[in-house]
Amino acid sequence: MKRTTGVLFFVLIVAGSYGQEQDSKDESRPNLVISANLYGSASLLSLNIERLFFLKPAFSLTANIGIGFNVDFNLSSEAESETYTILPHHLTALYGRNKAFLEYGIGGSAILSGGDNSSYLIYPILGYRFHPFKNPGISFRTWILIPFGQQSTIESYDILFVPIGGSIGIAL
Repeated sequence: MKRTTGVLFFVLIVAGSYGQEQDSKDESRPNLVISANLYGSASLLSLNIERLFFLKPAFSLTANIGIGFNVDFNLSSEAESETYTILPHHLTALYGRNKAFLEYGIGGSAILSGGDNSSYLIYPILGYRFHPFKNPGISFRTWILIPFGQQSTIESYDILFVPIGGSIGIAL
């Protein structure tokens, strides 16, 4: 998994570094997004800040970090649910023109609990993003992620893990 992560990171960096010219339309685009995510990234709800780097008219990179929470998924009301702090983040590439983009990349979530029990999930991300031309504007994204080979980690926390997420935010 570390090798796949390293290769994907290298490909994203190399792909973005070959062109530094910007379209004049992209120079005025908002490159900072403050958003609220619902599901995805191992959290039920999270607040995030994201920076977009417009490298070419049809290619951009994004870096995101946030803080969220999740709880034990207990169907019985007898047990008290433990709350977990989730630190989601990702590095993705955007491909598209105008306002619609295909998003792909890699993400991770640190799961922190009140005790010594904490873990880290890493996963590929594939999604769709709507990003405005004007500042400020509404930004929307939806994505799917699958933490391959990490099901035992998710089950050890007994959290509700939804592999599909949505985000709405303000682009500044």
